[in-house]
Amino acid sequence: MRPIDSHLSRRCGAEEETSAHVLCECEALETLRYTYFGYFILDPEDLGSLSLRQSGTLSKEQGSHD
Repeated sequence: MRPIDSHLSRRCGAEEETSAHVLCECEALETLRYTYFGYFILDPEDLGSLSLRQSGTLSKEQGSHD
């Protein structure tokens, strides 16, 4: 568990949990990111070229692993 006032990622604990971190960088989500996007790590600038369906699916999947 992490302290409630912590801003660190719930998955990896390494960085601040932001949308960009979760969708692009979080090491704990590399496999899911590769499955849905074809990349282990994304550049935040690449998010604009992804479909909403792809990003929504990743968000739903990462939430189901809590």
